[in-house]
Amino acid sequence: AVAGTLATTADIPAAFSLVFDAASVVGQNSTTATSYTALGGPAVTVVTGTKALVAITGWLHNPTLYGGAYAGYDVSGATTIAASDSNAARVSIAANSVIRFTTLHLVTGLTAGSNTFTMKYKVTNGTGYFQERQIFVQDMGS
Repeated sequence: AVAGTLATTADIPAAFSLVFDAASVVGQNSTTATSYTALGGPAVTVVTGTKALVAITGWLHNPTLYGGAYAGYDVSGATTIAASDSNAARVSIAANSVIRFTTLHLVTGLTAGSNTFTMKYKVTNGTGYFQERQIFVQDMGS
């Protein structure tokens, strides 16, 4: 871009993609599962290169004393990556703590192509409650 002018899409390098998608689940769901489960998503499918920026957000709650609640995501399609604690938001403190979370991850090592990113949930014990969940995925090229 030239000084004094606004950047346009013509100023974006060809290697940078504007491919992204987002989805949300408004209602509340719960689980007692101690391994990651879908709870109806949300999920998005994006054609990516080998990198993508993933943001997840929502509310976590586990009323069990020291009960943990985790929200993460997995990837399926061209790439398979299981949901794991390393990409999850979590709460594991005194009973009746409700946490609003947002996490942002740069995922590398994807297989280029159509990849589906699905939010997944689990607890350490008790019942976890999850609501107003959203996932946003931005292709970051190769």
